Amino acid sequence: MFNCEKNKTYIGQTGNYEKRMKQHFSGNGAKVTQKFKPKSSQVLNVVPGFLAKDIEHEYTKKYVKRKGYNNVRGGKWTNSKTFF
Repeated sequence: MFNCEKNKTYIGQTGNYEKRMKQHFSGNGAKVTQKFKPKSSQVLNVVPGFLAKDIEHEYTKKYVKRKGYNNVRGGKWTNSKTFF
């Protein structure tokens, strides 16, 4: 999970943590983290690969309920064009 500029949150999953962190923090990660620069990151869970997408979606739903649809992207909600 990334805490990004303008109180935005991005939740993702990866099989190569170090590589993906470098991509996000260098501006070469997801469109959301390119648009809203990450300020910090946090590992929410470590799961087998076949469960990763489901767990990513569950955490995203949880954070959408907590922070609002306009402030969270990840899981099935990755469209950064609707991200204000």
